[in-house]
Order: sequence, then C-alpha cells, then structure tokens
Amino acid sequence: MGVVCGELPLTQKDLNIHFVFYERLLHDFQVQLHSLLTNLKIPLSEKQQQEIADAVTFSSMKHKSPKHLNKGRSGKWVTQLDQNQKDLAIEKAGKLMEWLNYPLHSSEADKLPALPATLPKEDLLGITSALSGCELYR
Repeated sequence: MGVVCGELPLTQKDLNIHFVFYERLLHDFQVQLHSLLTNLKIPLSEKQQQEIADAVTFSSMKHKSPKHLNKGRSGKWVTQLDQNQKDLAIEKAGKLMEWLNYPLHSSEADKLPALPATLPKEDLLGITSALSGCELYR
C-alpha cells in the first residue's frame, strides 16, 4: 500500500524505487551492485558479480570504446565550474542537492550522496515543483 495523499513520510520501500548514485558506485561498486541485485531479486554468483565489476572498469570500457569515455570521477564540478555556475546550480537545485546529501561547496567535495531515511511528501513536492524544466533554465 503506497501513500497517495497527506503529509505522511514515504520510504524507499513505499515507492518501490531503488536509487543508485554514481558517486557511491565509484566509492564501493561491489556494495552498490549487491544492493541493486538484491532489490531486483537477481541471484548472481560472486564470480558473475566480479565479471560485471571487471567489465565496467574505466580501463575496460575505454579499451572497447577509446573515443567515447572520459575518466569517471565525482567532484569535477569543483574545478570545472566557475563561481557563477556553482551559485546558479545551488540556486536552481540546492534544496534537492542538500536533501540528497550532495556537496554544495568545494570543502564538502568528498561527501557521498544518500537518500534521507524518510521522504516527507510535502518536502518532496516542494523540492520537485521547484525543479520544473522551465524554472531550471530561467
């Protein structure tokens, strides 16, 4: 039974959604893969899981498609964006970034994103309504 109205907190289980954060894949791929497989109810042996891990390394993918990939790292925004761009990102998506535990300042660049334990519906609606496509590009 899902929550469809009111201000009751929603949980990831209520939503039947599994969230995967790129930064967490980089940080601990095996844990994230195991969590995803468990959520999808896909039984794979340790050997099969290791084969997946080996196949998705940067060097393996770069070898297969040399012109397609750049080195995957999190936190590039610290050096790639100028201060005006960083300020604009915080203005447009800061509430969502904060809610998902993304770093908002270069001093927090090593912080890993995560879902909050519960998702208060009113907070979620407020954050997502502020992220309409029209608003993002104004």
